Amino acid sequence: MKNNEKMYTYLVKGNIKAKGVTKAVNFHEIIGINRGLLTLKSNKFSFNRQDCGIAYQSTMKDVFVKDDVDMQISLQAK
Repeated sequence: MKNNEKMYTYLVKGNIKAKGVTKAVNFHEIIGINRGLLTLKSNKFSFNRQDCGIAYQSTMKDVFVKDDVDMQISLQAK
């Protein structure tokens, strides 16, 4: 952490929408402020793709693709 940088950790609770299906998600996020630059970075979080109707049309019927979709959010703004 730099001299004048401030860091905050928050638990974010929200919804993610995929293929018209909305699911609740929770994840921790670190927010930093340094010289007018806002930085947000989440921990990795997951949701089950099949809960949202995301499936693959194949003869293997989702055998080789895991159900959990991993996501991480990173954002910078001035």
